[in-house]
Amino acid sequence: MYAAADERLLPHDFAPGPRDIIVGKRGKRVTEHPGNTWFHDEVIQAELDNYSASDKKHEKSQVILRVLETVRNEGGSFVKLNKPAGRYFVIEDAAAKATIGQGFRDVLLGHYKSSKEFK
Repeated sequence: MYAAADERLLPHDFAPGPRDIIVGKRGKRVTEHPGNTWFHDEVIQAELDNYSASDKKHEKSQVILRVLETVRNEGGSFVKLNKPAGRYFVIEDAAAKATIGQGFRDVLLGHYKSSKEFK
């Protein structure tokens, strides 16, 4: 999925900042990172009503693009650790958009008729 990651490796001394979102397995390092906390508690929450009110895929896509722009305007990026290299890299836009969409779905879990609670 990230075949060209070596071309986007960040410097050895790069450490994710308070507006960088770490993408990867959900562990303590990821969930407690300040950028991830900011992303979920502020950025996702700010657009949650718009996302949940969107009936069409293109409307949801527009909300996701606004979130991506917000992160970038705040100086953040979506980064992932390349374990073999021991360095982070910036993920592609498509993967960042998928991460944003999953962020919305995580918050809205249980609000959709397709969720287990409604079955």
